[in-house]
Amino acid sequence: MKYLLTAAALLLLHTGFAQTTLIKNAVIVDVEKGKLLNNRQLLINNGIITVISKSKTLLRADSVIDAKGMYLIPGLWDFHTHIWNDATTIPLLIANGVT
Repeated sequence: MKYLLTAAALLLLHTGFAQTTLIKNAVIVDVEKGKLLNNRQLLINNGIITVISKSKTLLRADSVIDAKGMYLIPGLWDFHTHIWNDATTIPLLIANGVT
């Protein structure tokens, strides 16, 4: 039994733990259709959005973020920029939605 638990622990350490995050009550900006999608949930599994649903659907995750009154938009791109000081410029870009 001792070896079985050790093997299971090593297997978990090798494969890693699945990290899921649920963002609930968000307003999604659908830039393709030009619409606002109210009260939506996003399930993010290992950094990838796997589910987008209405808030009435019951979803579970390791961590939950309540985004009531907040908007979710696709990441923005800045195709031409001059970064003079990474310590201040990059966090400022990220804070303004440039990913």
